[in-house]
Amino acid sequence: MAAFIAVAGPNILAVRLASASIGILTIPLIYLLGKELYGPRVGLTAAALLALDRTHINFSRFGMNGITAPFFLVLSVYLIVRACELVGHAICGAGSRLVSVCIPIWLSMSCRFSWRSG
Repeated sequence: MAAFIAVAGPNILAVRLASASIGILTIPLIYLLGKELYGPRVGLTAAALLALDRTHINFSRFGMNGITAPFFLVLSVYLIVRACELVGHAICGAGSRLVSVCIPIWLSMSCRFSWRSG
């Protein structure tokens, strides 16, 4: 978001542009994840459903920080799936356990800081 504010200035346009960009980038990521797990038809269906999802569109449009959560969640799962295919399933067990510990910590910290500011 800081990059958008540096380019467009400290105004609402920069914040909304950053959120919209993250929301748009989530769509091809969900396609890649669906394609990797179940095939191109499922990936395309998942991307279309996300692109038409009202909640996703609203969070992308309003300039809220919450739109980064789906982006990074889908990116993380996609990278874990790719790593499991490339490295092997034995190492992926440790990686998935690490992620299952890190995501709740990240969510609790995110909620804590958002409640302080609001």
